[in-house]
Amino acid sequence: MANLAGRMDAPVASVTLAWSAIESAGVAAADFETIGKACALHSVRQQLLSVYKSVTDSANSQLRHARWHADGFAAILAKAERSLAAANLGTTAAAHEAASRLRDSLAGIRRRQAEARAHAAQLEKALVPAIDVVRQNLLQGGDRDNPFNMSSWKLDLNDFLDAVLPRRASTPPAVQQTSDALTVLADAAGGLAREQLTAWQHRLAAPSALIDFLKDQQELFHGLLAWMYASRNLAIHTGEFALPADILTAHAGRGIADLILEFVGHWHQDQRGRGVPEDEPRNIVIKVAGRHDELIRHLRGATSCHPLNVATISAPDCDCWHRT
Repeated sequence: MANLAGRMDAPVASVTLAWSAIESAGVAAADFETIGKACALHSVRQQLLSVYKSVTDSANSQLRHARWHADGFAAILAKAERSLAAANLGTTAAAHEAASRLRDSLAGIRRRQAEARAHAAQLEKALVPAIDVVRQNLLQGGDRDNPFNMSSWKLDLNDFLDAVLPRRASTPPAVQQTSDALTVLADAAGGLAREQLTAWQHRLAAPSALIDFLKDQQELFHGLLAWMYASRNLAIHTGEFALPADILTAHAGRGIADLILEFVGHWHQDQRGRGVPEDEPRNIVIKVAGRHDELIRHLRGATSCHPLNVATISAPDCDCWHRT
């Protein structure tokens, strides 16, 4: 159902299928609050992972673009030089005038080429050490055959979380080094990547800020679920599945289905790997929602967010507050 929902052009039909995918987990309209809590908790993990990917991918893209821009002048310069050589062969006044213009143009191209190379070198000087720190401290050395690959497949989310959390007197030097490297990458990336990192630094600055985020996320998911359910009922009762609707909200509705299927699937995968019986999907949603309430209780009695455990925040038989 989730797969079909992603292929549907009509928003209402897409949302109807997405709701059917959610119902397959054994939940119903009466469980909006429970589903909202479970999704809000899992979104902490997913959003932090998204911040890492956004910052590292965007910084890498800036570096690649700067290099590509600098390298691109070689072909432009070669073409201009050939044109000048051809103009120099002419003996007419027009040929001499064209050669003069081409010499001015060549000087401008060489100047822009020098500026592009200087910018690429400056960016490389700033970013390469930061990339190396991230690879060593967060990715266990990373892919040795590709020194600029910062793929998250080796990432320990708790290590990344430590680098985003506020510094304390007891913060290890390696974590401080990683935090500085992420700041360098985010500043180079700019835009959304920098905003996302800054937003999460603020959310993790105090337990009350993270509580507010969890509540906002729960209300957001609750509202989307209610809209999905109402849209699905309207479509079924009227028999019209091509009604106009908010396309972006429909995308968000499909995202909820994907989010639920993701943590339910990972939960089952973990249980199969340990050879234990699989929990019913509905029970998994209820357990993750209960962990949401448990995290809120921990945050209310805490002075900082440092004990937070996001690596296994929605995994079976795990604690979302203690790292051990």
